[in-house]
Amino acid sequence: MAQTFDIFLLIMALLAVGVFVALHFFEAGYGYLFNPRYGPPVPNKIGWMLMESPVFILMCVLWALSDRTWESGPLALFLLFQAHYFQRSFIFPLLMRGHSKMPLGIVLMGMAFNTLNALMQGGWIFYVSPAGYYADWFAKPYIWTGGALFIAGMAVNLHSDRIIRRLRRPGDTRHYIPRGGMFRYVSS
Repeated sequence: MAQTFDIFLLIMALLAVGVFVALHFFEAGYGYLFNPRYGPPVPNKIGWMLMESPVFILMCVLWALSDRTWESGPLALFLLFQAHYFQRSFIFPLLMRGHSKMPLGIVLMGMAFNTLNALMQGGWIFYVSPAGYYADWFAKPYIWTGGALFIAGMAVNLHSDRIIRRLRRPGDTRHYIPRGGMFRYVSS
C-alpha cells in the first residue's frame, strides 16, 4: 500500500505542475472571469458545497473504516482537518452574499481535487503511516507548533473571508481589491 501511495503522490505532484503551467495560459473561468465554456452555470452556494464537501465526507469514511479511529494522534489530525472542511463546505457557502454563478466544470474539477486531497491526507493519517508513528506525539513540540499554526491559519482564513464578504454593499456588482488583514501582503 505504501508503494501505491507514493505513486499516487508523484502523480498528484505532476498534476500540480501541469495545472500551474496551464493557469498561465488559460483564465480560470469563475468569479468575475466566469466563462460558460467551462459548463452551465451553477449557483455559487450550491457549487461551493458540492465542490468542498467530498473531502469532508470521504475523510469521515476513511476515519470510520480505519483501525486507528480512536488513536489520539490520528483523531487530533482528523478533528482539525474536519473543523476546517466543515467550515469551508457548509458554513462558508451559507455566509456568501449575492447570487453569482460558477461553471459546472469548475465545480467538478473542485470535487475531483477534494476527493484526491482526502485520499492523500486520510490515506497517510489512517492507513499508510508506519505503526507507532503517532506514539508520544503530544509529548513532542511539533504537534503543538503545528496545531498553533493551524489555528492561526484558520483565524486568518476566517478573517479574510469576512473582509471579502464586506467588500460590496447589497446590489453592488463591481469588483474590488480586498485590503486589510493578510491581504496587505498578497493584494496588488
